Amino acid sequence: MLDLVILADWYNEPWAILIFIIAIFGILALGVFLLSKFVINKKEKDDKPTEEELAKENLNRYLEEVDNPETQKQFDEFDNKEKENK
Repeated sequence: MLDLVILADWYNEPWAILIFIIAIFGILALGVFLLSKFVINKKEKDDKPTEEELAKENLNRYLEEVDNPETQKQFDEFDNKEKENK
């Protein structure tokens, strides 16, 4: 009977309180992890862009649009010549 009285107060011990606090934070962390993995991030996965799309995006970052109509006309003539040569 004396053993039961000693074990009845185990939750008042400092080590038991520390384990209890760690267990609560562990359960909270597990809950947040599971919530973020299965509930919050249920977005459809984006299709990966092709290499051509990536190349166009990279070129568009560096190339500027031509504002001068005369220069644009020269570019168009050059493109037409290139198409004829192929």
